[in-house]
Amino acid sequence: MEKYNVENHLFYDGYNLDNVILSNPEAINSLLEAINKYIFLNKGKISLLPYFNGKVKKDGGVSGIILGDGFHFTCHTFSYKNTVFVDYFGDDNSKERVSQILFDFFDTDEFDMGSKDVKGNFGKHIIVHPPSIALPDAKNVIRVILKEINMTPIMELLVNQYGKDSFDLLQPIAESHISFHKKNGEMVVDVFSCKYFDVDKFLKIMETPEEYIEVNRGISYRR
Repeated sequence: MEKYNVENHLFYDGYNLDNVILSNPEAINSLLEAINKYIFLNKGKISLLPYFNGKVKKDGGVSGIILGDGFHFTCHTFSYKNTVFVDYFGDDNSKERVSQILFDFFDTDEFDMGSKDVKGNFGKHIIVHPPSIALPDAKNVIRVILKEINMTPIMELLVNQYGKDSFDLLQPIAESHISFHKKNGEMVVDVFSCKYFDVDKFLKIMETPEEYIEVNRGISYRR
């Protein structure tokens, strides 16, 4: 597996895994329940979506999502290619426990950090801290992002509002996800796509042309 640790994000790209597990919605749901129980104390909202009838058959698998107060966990499996992409955003102190649950579930603790990205081969994970905006405006911005960088929504926008002006938004897309998190006036926005997209367009929408974090992911997916 390839592991990336950036700010409050923890990413895993796992390869050569058991496709029986990766293609089983019940198995993936059990992973989500374990994460939700032990990390989020059952406070997260779980969503599960199998996708085996898309345009590209070999991209079939299961998407699992947990969204809660100041956190998200997403798991996208590609069973025909024995691959999984996992994304955790939340409490930095929970990262090691998340890691252990993943290692136990997928029966692996191996990492390969030596690969390099090839432009056009896969997408990227972009993280920005844009100016603070209200919940209605954030919803509109997500609609603009979907249109401008040509992403494909596969579920309704997931919304979690807590406190006076704190909220979490996650838009599941065929390419992975877009998320907005706002707490105490500070915002974190990220786009993870399994296809290449115009990063400059996204940064322009977010008004953060020079301040962003870029993580190349899915490097080994098309081998």
